[in-house]
Amino acid sequence: MPVDRKPVWTLARQIPGNVVPAACAAPFLILAVDELARHGPTPKALGLAIAFIAVGWLAVNFFGLCGNRGLRKAVELGFKDSYAYDQAEKWFVGFSPPGRKGLLDPHEDLGFLVFRPQGLEYFGERHQYQIAWEDIRSVRKRPNIHSILGLGGWVSVEAEAAGKPVRLLVEPRERATHWGNARMRKKLVKSISDHIPPR
Repeated sequence: MPVDRKPVWTLARQIPGNVVPAACAAPFLILAVDELARHGPTPKALGLAIAFIAVGWLAVNFFGLCGNRGLRKAVELGFKDSYAYDQAEKWFVGFSPPGRKGLLDPHEDLGFLVFRPQGLEYFGERHQYQIAWEDIRSVRKRPNIHSILGLGGWVSVEAEAAGKPVRLLVEPRERATHWGNARMRKKLVKSISDHIPPR
């Protein structure tokens, strides 16, 4: 019998991944602006501006996925409620419907992209989708807000079902850092592509 579990991917869980990096980088921006206001474009102001960018990048990379391991475990409990000891290949991913713009995070939902014999299944906390292998037309990388910093982006599964275009946007969350997940996108694209039957 399915267990009634509390929501996992809440606003409270999304905030730390934004607040912590901002708190790390903001002092350098404040100091840079103060130096610029007092003394103009000095080498110190330039150095502080560079430090702001560097610290911001590192902070987003290392702290932008705060609590990711716990989130995975919590979502996996919901998956096991439905599938028990399912041993199918699956990837922990963030998901968003096309056109959705997140205020704090590009991922509207968290879940698993599951490789089934008949096709791909997305099993998320809020959404569930299935796409047959023969319906998939292409798999490609697409940008999202993480792409601005070179720290990720979508893997877009583009299909056609019942004569209508379908797009599934997912981003790997298997690793603890954005950079680690960004490097996995190529592997995920290949893994999906290898399952698509030739036309």
